[in-house]
Amino acid sequence: MKRLLVIAVLVLSTLATRAELFTFYAITSNDSSGYAQFVGESQLYMDVTLLGMGQASLVFTNAGPEDAVVSRIYFDYIPELNLSLVAINDGNGVEFKASPINPQNLPAGRGMESMFIANLGVASENPAPHKGINPSDSLELIIGYDDSYDLLGSLGNEDLRVGLHVQSFEGGYSESFVNVIPEPGTLPLLCIGSLVLRWVRIKKSRRFKKGDSFTPYLVAGESSELQWVEIKYGHGRRDMPRNRCEAALRKVASLKA
Repeated sequence: MKRLLVIAVLVLSTLATRAELFTFYAITSNDSSGYAQFVGESQLYMDVTLLGMGQASLVFTNAGPEDAVVSRIYFDYIPELNLSLVAINDGNGVEFKASPINPQNLPAGRGMESMFIANLGVASENPAPHKGINPSDSLELIIGYDDSYDLLGSLGNEDLRVGLHVQSFEGGYSESFVNVIPEPGTLPLLCIGSLVLRWVRIKKSRRFKKGDSFTPYLVAGESSELQWVEIKYGHGRRDMPRNRCEAALRKVASLKA
């Protein structure tokens, strides 16, 4: 029995090293308030799991709750990876298809310091706002690759990059995002942005009324720069790094003005 437990622990440890959760950062600023970028960075995720035999599962999730629809997914990779699309597993209400790349590319991708030039992509069926990855929806892509390469490592050193074109943000904005790797120890914080958005709930209340219980305010750190944002909602409160909430607080302030 003890030996079986040891084997189980080893197997679970191996599986844990063969998967990684990724978030995304905005490369466009069509919404000058920064709120659309904050929404995308807070509620879009990619879970990569290596399946063996040169295949991997990429699950794209829109955690919600704010309006945003992932309509296209792009891959920029070195030729040696030999990336290919094996299968598309649509979630409920989601419908994607392989998309011709030329002349399509991630909007604003060529304007990045290290140009994003897509050579593989998928797109939602029309109408995109209905068939794309809406809040609470997900999509799984099975990809093939040359397994002499470390796929997770390739995502870390930019031999492979994943871009998202996201539309239907509040106000009708669309933005582009590229994957980033969460720093060690920050995975438990990835969902905090989504929780903040659930408290704000701007899409259900376009204007704040006098006496509303939601009170966002900044708390000064030891230095003169404000380091943390504390969110008070009813009798509870949460805090998180300034760079994760600053845009949302600007949006809240503008609505209360």
